[in-house]
Amino acid sequence: MMNALRRGAQSWVFKGLLGILVLSFGVWGIGDIFRGSQSSAAITVGDREVTQAELDDAFRLSLQRLQERVGQPIGQDPTIRSGVLQQTVQSLVAQNLVDQAVADLGVVINDATVVQSIQSDPVFASGGSFDRQRFDVLIRQAGLTEQSYIDQLRGQLAREDLLTSLTAGVAAPDILVETLYKHRNEKRDGRALVVTTGSVGTVPEPTDDELETYHDANVQRYTAPEYRKLTVLALSQDSVASAIDIPEDEVRSQYEQRIAAYTEPERRSFVQLIAQDQAVLQEAADRAAAGEPLEEVGRSLADRGVTTDRLEDLTRDSMLDEVAAPGFDLADQQVSPPIETPFGWHLLQLVDRKPETVRSFEEVRDQLRGELAADRAADRLPEMANQLQDELAGGATLEEAAQALEVPLNTIESVDAQSMAPDGSRPSGLPEWPEVVEVAFGLPEGEVSGLEESQAGAYFVARADAITPSRVEPVEEVRDRVVSDWRSAKRREMAEARAEDLRKRAADGEAIETLAGEPGVEVRALAGLLRTDAGSGSRVNQAAVDALFTTAPRQVADRTVALADGAAVVVTDAVTEAQPGTDSAGVDQLRTEMTEAMQSDVLAQYENALRRRYPVEVNNQMLSGLIDPSGGDGSAGGGMVPPPAGPAMF
Repeated sequence: MMNALRRGAQSWVFKGLLGILVLSFGVWGIGDIFRGSQSSAAITVGDREVTQAELDDAFRLSLQRLQERVGQPIGQDPTIRSGVLQQTVQSLVAQNLVDQAVADLGVVINDATVVQSIQSDPVFASGGSFDRQRFDVLIRQAGLTEQSYIDQLRGQLAREDLLTSLTAGVAAPDILVETLYKHRNEKRDGRALVVTTGSVGTVPEPTDDELETYHDANVQRYTAPEYRKLTVLALSQDSVASAIDIPEDEVRSQYEQRIAAYTEPERRSFVQLIAQDQAVLQEAADRAAAGEPLEEVGRSLADRGVTTDRLEDLTRDSMLDEVAAPGFDLADQQVSPPIETPFGWHLLQLVDRKPETVRSFEEVRDQLRGELAADRAADRLPEMANQLQDELAGGATLEEAAQALEVPLNTIESVDAQSMAPDGSRPSGLPEWPEVVEVAFGLPEGEVSGLEESQAGAYFVARADAITPSRVEPVEEVRDRVVSDWRSAKRREMAEARAEDLRKRAADGEAIETLAGEPGVEVRALAGLLRTDAGSGSRVNQAAVDALFTTAPRQVADRTVALADGAAVVVTDAVTEAQPGTDSAGVDQLRTEMTEAMQSDVLAQYENALRRRYPVEVNNQMLSGLIDPSGGDGSAGGGMVPPPAGPAMF
């Protein structure tokens, strides 16, 4: 329900326009907003400030939405958090830029417009019309009061008014849409006469001089990178946690303390009748007691002000207090007496229930032990890093420091700057963090790095034990590779020469059918291709499709095309022009795409003008605290503190 409310509170028109405005940061750049600020605000836009609490709430909500989209926990990956935070900052900046412009222009949304927007919102509808009770429950579950929700909605409607006024008259001209439609949807038929590298016959044995020449021309292919032997002492939360033993009695004690987290409360489903008249609901209760289905009773009384609804899978806490207690006291299929609330009289019938379930200790033991060890490791890791730094500062070797901390050393026999061993695999024992190799390849031979911290929040010290410089491998060492590469190049050269001969003969008037029938020539049909159809079952690449679309019908392309398996001569047989008049849906879709692109350009220019008018500054220190996983995963807590309730508007 809370997600439905959030969706309902965000007009799709406004979100679309604001989304375009946010995307414009990618066009104009956002680097200049991260200049740093001495303000206590997280973000300053002109004379408006976004507090740290507001940024934190928005960031948490963005993380939650991302988690809902991917369908699994996103964890504490700093790269993911940084990307989500950047998008959140962009959205807040865009919103506050527009808010400043709204205020300066004096855009005001009256009460009647706000009321109409709420009452027409399907999120708050029940039985096809606005349901005041549903509205009250949803905003309360979202941590809002009626007034705070109205204030948020009023601001959104004002922003929407301004942004739509900028783009309302922007539309793609018909002539432009039709021209682009014809270009995109023109189809061509043709053939590719392919000479594959496997059809060129026997390749002669290369001479030593040919191998030397080929080797020298492709020297980078035969240059071995610099390799280093490394010793690495690594401290990560996972490695520290793996060495921590949590006693069974402590795990069980924590289980008992956290039992609520492993408890799924009882859920019940009801048929509910609501009316303003107690007497009519008492009549409904009497008829239900006589054996009539309550839903049918409710529908028969609709003309007397009775609304019938089904309430599915509700917990006690998700219901109004006045109806929760009697509702959860009902037996199966039992009908309650009429219940009075501020919204009228209610009649409930229990139609289904799911009992409370509790995950057993055995089910969660390993997970809980891991969580406890991870928590303890998070506290211990900085202490161990400080101890390691003290050991090294006191003159200890890596081996002595590892022994003092009781952690293993990792020896990597040979690794290049791309974290690969000579056989192309990733060396065992090399930590996953890219900073390890980056630091190690900046060390002189025999030198030990300082204590370094990775972006993943781990610590390490690296030593460059030995360095094998980059060198060109002579032909004698890599002869088999050079011979194989030379033969592949020779086959391609022979295929291209044969294809060029075919192309010239076709250009001189020799029949395509005759050329296609020659030994070693494979004909690949290019049937009904669009400009974007490279590889669509035709086994050709974009270069071949480009040649097809730049060659007149019944003509041969003026150049051969290199394919992955050889070379081809492209022949264009026929052109089928697109007919916009027969595809109104396709034309309309293209018009929408082009219009949105043009509107995006308008809003990008508007955003750039707003940024010149209202300077933007971001407090990087606060942002760093949100990216750091030790500050929390942003997945729970931190709800808004609602302001005092205001007067009802509807």
